Amino acid sequence: MKRRNITGIAAIMMAIVLLTGVLLPVSAQKESSAAVTGINPVEVHVGLTVTDRYTTQTKNPIVLAPQDPSVLAVSAGAASIVTGGACQIYYDYTGLKAGKTILSVYSEGVLMGTVDATVTDHVWNTEPTVDVEPTCTSEGSQSIHCSCEGCTAIKPGSEQKVPMIPHTWKQEYTVDDEPTYFTVGHESHHCSVCDAIDEASVRTIPKLKLGRAKIKKIKNNKAHTIVVTMKMMEGPSGFKFSYATNLNFLGAKTLYTKNTHVKIQNLHVGRTYYFRARPVLKEDGNKAYGKWSKKKAFRVKR
Repeated sequence: MKRRNITGIAAIMMAIVLLTGVLLPVSAQKESSAAVTGINPVEVHVGLTVTDRYTTQTKNPIVLAPQDPSVLAVSAGAASIVTGGACQIYYDYTGLKAGKTILSVYSEGVLMGTVDATVTDHVWNTEPTVDVEPTCTSEGSQSIHCSCEGCTAIKPGSEQKVPMIPHTWKQEYTVDDEPTYFTVGHESHHCSVCDAIDEASVRTIPKLKLGRAKIKKIKNNKAHTIVVTMKMMEGPSGFKFSYATNLNFLGAKTLYTKNTHVKIQNLHVGRTYYFRARPVLKEDGNKAYGKWSKKKAFRVKR
């Protein structure tokens, strides 16, 4: 009677094993008292890392790994425990080939059994995905990606360059070189993204001008001597004076002064002289001139 009961119990246990699809080795039964339930044939994707949940009778993490440890080594401590006895199972099957395979079930490093698995291959998109957006200074790149959810695999040999995009030129001009009294400046259209210069838009900016001088007053305080005073102006380092006894300034005499006034001597009493002046800027051996002032006549009285 006892022999029949033992035989019946063994048959029931074998049926349970066949129904669950998990084969528990003797060593695993000795090392772990926790039975694994809910492990059914699974389907995984080549190169895909996903997370799923199965139920165990303990709160120990479960890790699925290929039977051949050389294919992939999965750390048993990588899984995290979820309350209520539901544990996360991590798949990371980089290196597996599409087709049928058998995976091992581990709990805290202890082999709990095996499970049949179907490894699906990549399904490549027909259109490329832009991986790096092109700019106006550098090319981008694109490639064919796998369409399976969660898979980030790129089809080998599908990588392509994406041409640079055109510059976006600003409408207003930007000054590149400020003009001076000695040299012209330059301005151009710049790109609003990378600040590149549109060479076709480059144009010159005229030199700065000193402007026209103005004689403020002329005085004859001493005999045969007059003092010509200029109106103050910004920019020049001095003035060039010219005077003659005729309006055409034929045979005129000239002199330079850093001041706004100049003293002219040895003039003839009773004679009319004509005066004019122009601003001068001297810098690093360069000279720039402004316009002549209006001619001004003065009769020497003493």
